[in-house]
Amino acid sequence: MATWREESTLDIISQLEELSGAQAKILALIQMGIDAPQPLERGMRRWGGVNGEVEAALADVDQIRSAYLTELLIGTGLPRQIARERGVLLTWAAIGRAFAPKLVAQTTTSTGDELSKIFAPSKSEF
Repeated sequence: MATWREESTLDIISQLEELSGAQAKILALIQMGIDAPQPLERGMRRWGGVNGEVEAALADVDQIRSAYLTELLIGTGLPRQIARERGVLLTWAAIGRAFAPKLVAQTTTSTGDELSKIFAPSKSEF
């Protein structure tokens, strides 16, 4: 579980921190979620449904992910409450994506851009 947490969350956050600007980080994260297969995420979620220790680890990872997204969204100029709600929605989307991999085949290369515009509009779009 610790390896999964490290690779699926903390390593990704470290990679994103090399980018400049909240908007770029959000777009990169959304695109990673679209592009990367998610069989381990799906397996961990299923395991968490029958194992309390795994369920607790999932809750911890979800909190880390959501909090990171919230801070990125605040960095785009969104108010804290709206950023928190959108961070939760993006976390849910990532979880759902793990369980619906065939839907990704229906997306285009602009899907990441469109999602980024919805969840983190540029300051000029406020």
